Order: sequence, then C-alpha cells, then structure tokens
Amino acid sequence: MAGDEPSPGDLSPGDQPARSEPGSPSWEPYQSPKSSRGGVLWFLRRYAFSITLLLAALGVGTLLYMSPERLSSEAPPSASRSDGAGASADQQYATVSVYSEPTGASVVVDGDTVGATPINQHRLPSGTYLVSVVQEDYAPRDTVMTLAANRSTVYTPQLRPQAPPERAEQAQAPPTTEDFGTDPPPSRPQGAEPASPPASEGDTRASQEQSPRSESPTSTEPDPLVTGRITLRSTPDSVAVSINGYDAGSTPATLTQVAAGTHEITFSRPGYETVTRQVDVQGRDTVAVQASLKALTGRLRVLVRPWGSIFIDGERHAEDADVWYETELRAGTHTVTARHPALGEKAQSVELAPRDTQSVILDVRQE
Repeated sequence: MAGDEPSPGDLSPGDQPARSEPGSPSWEPYQSPKSSRGGVLWFLRRYAFSITLLLAALGVGTLLYMSPERLSSEAPPSASRSDGAGASADQQYATVSVYSEPTGASVVVDGDTVGATPINQHRLPSGTYLVSVVQEDYAPRDTVMTLAANRSTVYTPQLRPQAPPERAEQAQAPPTTEDFGTDPPPSRPQGAEPASPPASEGDTRASQEQSPRSESPTSTEPDPLVTGRITLRSTPDSVAVSINGYDAGSTPATLTQVAAGTHEITFSRPGYETVTRQVDVQGRDTVAVQASLKALTGRLRVLVRPWGSIFIDGERHAEDADVWYETELRAGTHTVTARHPALGEKAQSVELAPRDTQSVILDVRQE
C-alpha cells in the first residue's frame, strides 16, 4: 500500500532507491548554506546590542578617568602655589595686609615684589611664605607667614634706619698720613696722655645730638623685630576695624605678625559711636580687645490725619492714633507708613540724624 512504503529518510544507505533518470522528478534532503552561520557579519548582527553596551561603558569610564577635577587633584603641590591660570577652581585663598613705618617700603613675597606699603588685602593662595619688607637706608625685615584659607593677616613692621656703608667705612678706617699732610703725626712721650683741646659748648651739644639714643642703657623702646597677635571682638559683629589708621577688615578678626609696641585700634560702623583703643603688644603675646559700640539715636515725631495706624520700617508702633506719636530710633534712614481702614495708606522716607528730632505729618486723604 502507498501508506506502508518507507520514506527515503528511514532507509539505510544500502536501501536507498536508485537515482531516477534525468528529467524525472526526485527528492533530496535540504541542507542550509554554510555561509548563513559563522563569519564576521553574522557575529556583528547577532551580538550588536552587547557590543554597543560594552563600548558605551568604556566611553563613560574614560570620561570619568580623564575628568578635569581628577587631573587637577593629582597635580603636583607646586602647581597650587602658581599665580597663573593653572590654579584649580577650588583653590583656597587668604589675604595679607602690610603696613610699615615709614611707608613706601617694597614688599617681596617668596622672591616676587607685590608692591609698596601700605598694601591692603593682597590675595594669596593659602600656605607658608617668606615676606620681606625692604626700603633704602633702612634695615630689611624678614618674616615667615602661614596664611590660613579664608583668613586675613596683618603685618605691621617698624623699620630701623641704618648708616650708609661709606659712612661706616670712614668711621672704622684708621688714620693715615694723608689726614695729617705730608708729615707723620707727632709722637708723644711714652706714658704721656694725649692732650685734647678744650671742647666748646657748641661742640659738646653737637656730639650729644649725634650720639644714637639706642646706646643709652636706660632706653625702654620695644624691639620691633618681636611680633605678637591681637584678637578683635565687638558688639555688634561686622564692625570695621583699623590699626594705626590702616584698614584691618571687620570683626571678629585676628591680627598676626603685629610688631611689639603701642598700637591704636579703631572700631567704626555707620549709625554707631566710634570706639578707639590703645593696645600694648609685648613680645610674642596675644592681646584680646573687646569693644561695645553704642547706637547713635534720634527722636521721631509722627502725626496721621485724620487718624490711622503708624508703621516704622514695617513694624507697627501705634494703632488708630490721631495725636502726635514720638519715639527714639537709631540714626539713619527709616520708612514711616500711615494706614487708614477706608482711606488707604501713605508712606514717607525720613533721614534721622544722631541726637536730632524729625517731625512727619502724613495725611492719608491726600494722594
């Protein structure tokens, strides 16, 4: 029967039917082409998504590794001390002020001249510096400063005058025959004291004036080479401070490298009384200075017509007032407002001087 005949795939090689004659129909099993599996194109098509993810991860990792923040953090320490554009964005800075006596001295920081005194709030990266103050005919002053980030340092050296080199050489040079002409100086008998001409009153006074005061054993002048510190506090805070007439920032503050001696500290703020303190700085000591500033006040008189509530700088001072209202306020500019429940409100700015009285009339009926 036709249904009982074995299929060609069930027959063994020996039982395979003979190939039919050319032109007659025949059956052969299907075999896929070898080029459909394997090869570079097939691999790329099959794993395209995985390859894309791998390349994206490598790109992100490369960007993170080569980021500017990481490179700047790995920069050598010398790069943080440069003043050019190579400094990183998060570089911490400090300020230093140099006020010398006398003024006009050159200030050299680590070999670089930054200007002449007075120098106010010069900006430098935080770190340790060698600061030199040099002026002609004065002995130079050298000090080592450690500048903390976001802090202000004040250096007030007092320069000592020094004798010119040629004058010192003339004082040390021994007398020669030229000082006495062509003949040598006259000799004196052995053991005899040299005769000295009597000094006149004018010569005595001149010699006393030429003698340096520093040679006096009873001199109590402080050594300017010794420095101390001054800490400044005030009530209220954020009060401008000056030392010997030079700006030193605002409170609270700490002044370092302050020369030993007496200094004048001034506290000032608009609307407050100015306070001045005399401070004695001893060698390597820390002096604390506290100042309480009293507010300068004046008197303000306000009248509302026909009546209304009175507000000063947004704060209610009187309600439904129809008579003069008087109060004491801090000196400065204030805004006075009158409010009426039906007529609206009217405002006016008032400049109140210290120990002065100002009168204001607000008519809410007028536009």
